[in-house]
Parts: sequence; structure tokens; C-alpha cells
Amino acid sequence: MDETTKELRRKAASAKPSVQIGKNGVSREMTEEIKKQLKKHGLIKVKILKSALAETDRKTLAEEMANNTGARLVSLVGNTAVLYRSKTAKII
Repeated sequence: MDETTKELRRKAASAKPSVQIGKNGVSREMTEEIKKQLKKHGLIKVKILKSALAETDRKTLAEEMANNTGARLVSLVGNTAVLYRSKTAKII
């Protein structure tokens, strides 16, 4: 059974960002790192640095991360995105 968005936001409130997106944006290597973190933790925070926002906006970057990793975008507050994927979900 999938957890609700409210529960996921509550869990993410005390978490620290485990990945930072920099000037290279959502590269192949960064996508692999996010997948690894999701597999390990299920719920992660991703900090989007200002240098990553030079060519695109934060919402587009967050949606791209979610789509590339098979995760769900739980929230986007400021430059911090919260992604969730069940630990048992199969990676494409």
C-alpha cells in the first residue's frame, strides 16, 4: 500500500538533502546516484543549487528527476525537492 503525501511530507521534514544538483543539471551520473539513494532510503531530499537554475526552472528539474528515476515528486519547496519511490518498486 502506498503512503499518503501528507505522511511522506512529515517524514521528509526532518531529513537532510542527500543529493545536490549543480551546474551539470540532471546528468546520467546524477540520475544513477538518485536511483541508488531511492533504493536505499525510499524517501530522499534533493537540493537544487542556483547554478543548476541557469538554463531551466526548478519545477522542470524536479519533474525530470522524478521521471528519470521512476519516483514520485512529493513536494517542491524552495529549491528542495522530495522524491519517493517504494523500496520494492522495480527500476526501469
